[in-house]
Amino acid sequence: FRVSLGKAECGTSMPETSFLTRDDRRLLGEVYEWARDQGADLFYVDDLAFGLASYREKDDGRIWSCHNQGKTYDMEGHKVFYSFTDTNAATAKRIIEGSALTTTRLDQGFIRFITDKDYGALGHNHFEFMEKVINRFSTSGERDQQLGPDYATYKSQKNDYIREGLK
Repeated sequence: FRVSLGKAECGTSMPETSFLTRDDRRLLGEVYEWARDQGADLFYVDDLAFGLASYREKDDGRIWSCHNQGKTYDMEGHKVFYSFTDTNAATAKRIIEGSALTTTRLDQGFIRFITDKDYGALGHNHFEFMEKVINRFSTSGERDQQLGPDYATYKSQKNDYIREGLK
């Protein structure tokens, strides 16, 4: 029997990063170094790190609320459901179906969790960057994975989801 509570449940004010495992920190350190060497805006790595830390804080997602249970309503009383944009849905699908997923050092549980629209649609990290991390830090991926100029300046994913209301 295992009980793991996050800061919200314990009433503490620990930063999210306190919940990262030793392996998470080691990998993220390497991701920061790789991204820096590629000339990328390090906020892409911060974004990934805080997503992973939040997942850890919530007992590896087990105590995270599902968005699409039919219990959320808009101001007119219609049920509201959330999903990824077409671009993010396509990237999530590539990630989940890609061969690098099974050998990546990035936690596979986190990857599967955050790419599930029921949990990740409202607040997820940059999927295209995460896909490059998965490939770069995988035994079956592309070790010489390049980021390119698109990652020199961070592009926010805030409000990057689809909201549907059902009558």
